[in-house]
Amino acid sequence: MVYRKLHQNVGAFRKYLDDQGMLYPGGKERLASKFVGRWRDGTPVELSPHHSDPALVNDMARNMNFTYGGDLDGSRCPLGAHIRRGNPRDAFGFKGQLVNRRRIARRGVPYGQYVPEGLPVRDEDERGMIFMALNASISGQFEHICGQWIEYGNDARQGNEKDLLVGNHEGRGRFIITGTEDPSDPPFVCSNMPNFVEVRGGDYFFVPSITALTMIAGGAIDPR
Repeated sequence: MVYRKLHQNVGAFRKYLDDQGMLYPGGKERLASKFVGRWRDGTPVELSPHHSDPALVNDMARNMNFTYGGDLDGSRCPLGAHIRRGNPRDAFGFKGQLVNRRRIARRGVPYGQYVPEGLPVRDEDERGMIFMALNASISGQFEHICGQWIEYGNDARQGNEKDLLVGNHEGRGRFIITGTEDPSDPPFVCSNMPNFVEVRGGDYFFVPSITALTMIAGGAIDPR
């Protein structure tokens, strides 16, 4: 199991989104959806690139079971969108088999006080997420995702550009939104991104623990 404490610079992210949203033709909310790959209500941008769709959100099969194979240029969901980089699905070809080798089971638990939109928020305050992931091989799954898909984007044709939300930008980050043939929807480039998320701690654990595995192997406990 992987454990990480991730501090979130909410103030820096909201300011960056506000500043870039005033420049982006689609406006702040659409820009936010391009950053993440989902609208605020959870609608996948790949399935609904222009607006949120409550019907999609309530249909768990469609909300989770979608692919990027028909959007290889990223005109619907940007190649660098957070959920696309974390799980490229079939975007690398081979019917998703290359990506499925790297899949992990992950969950996040928020900590700190939530500050509603429009109210002042300090990045110095303790606020963020406890991230946990289960995988068979930490090096082959979690570390591959972090190293090759999050911090180094060449697999997704992003070169050295890092994941917008959790990448280590240090003020030099860049994010590209692919345009379409519609003149009102041109390409858009976000640059000079700060770090929105910082790792504050973490560790790797055996689950079950070494002690539990020893007891199972010795017949001391019933694994069922």
